[in-house]
Amino acid sequence: MKKLKNVNLKDFGILTAIAFAWSKLGLGASVGEFLQTTREEVITNGTTVQYIPLGKQNWRDAETGIVTGTLYQGEVLTHYQINDAFYILIAFVRKA
Repeated sequence: MKKLKNVNLKDFGILTAIAFAWSKLGLGASVGEFLQTTREEVITNGTTVQYIPLGKQNWRDAETGIVTGTLYQGEVLTHYQINDAFYILIAFVRKA
């Protein structure tokens, strides 16, 4: 068996951590939800939604709230305001 030379363990560890997060923590599902959200219509104010709170990454951690505002960057919707308290990236908001 041939020995590998110049294997950077730090890079290998980072790639392993990313692969684990992608498969086990639901990041792939979040990306899928983002793509679905960008194709759908804008959720209007007063609509009850599920959202992933700040610091969480999975829909099983979702909470329910009401859309009270939107945040645009130019002409692109980027965030929803939930319960007048904070803005959540559109990828982490869906209709309840």
